[in-house]
Amino acid sequence: MARAASDYATRFVTDIATQATANPAVRTALRTGLGREPDQCHRMHAFVAPWLEEDPHPDKERVHYTIAALIAHAPETAVPTDEDASGDLGESLARAAQHHVLASATTENYLHLVVRQNPGTLCRYLTTVVLSLRDTGIPVDFARLFDDAGRWPWQSRRIAKTWLQSYYRSVASKTSSS
Repeated sequence: MARAASDYATRFVTDIATQATANPAVRTALRTGLGREPDQCHRMHAFVAPWLEEDPHPDKERVHYTIAALIAHAPETAVPTDEDASGDLGESLARAAQHHVLASATTENYLHLVVRQNPGTLCRYLTTVVLSLRDTGIPVDFARLFDDAGRWPWQSRRIAKTWLQSYYRSVASKTSSS
């Protein structure tokens, strides 16, 4: 059974998605942060800063801005509406391979690339992977991703193992059921 996202992550994702869906100007402002560091995201501060304490850790700040920008890419589908849409990054990548919207080799390469990142580069690579998933219609559980990316500086090995195991378990279950 998949681990549920924290209440904080769920509220953050829901708030950002709601604002971006309701107001095209907010969505545009949030999208300016795609692939950028927080100090380059001046238009995003009004929407993300209220969620941060004063002088946050750079890794924590980067996760907030990255996830907010990714949500704004397609806010209408940012909050999963069914159980099939929830899961970690490994499950989302496996789903892309199973639905043949991304090649299996591509999803596996993406996953192995992401799990090798340090906290300073994780968000840059997550942006590439998540945009590829979203552009092909594969849902991403942003609350789970927010939690995982936020814990990456201290638990990267454990999270990487979880994502890898989820990916290979999902791929194997689809193969054995075919």
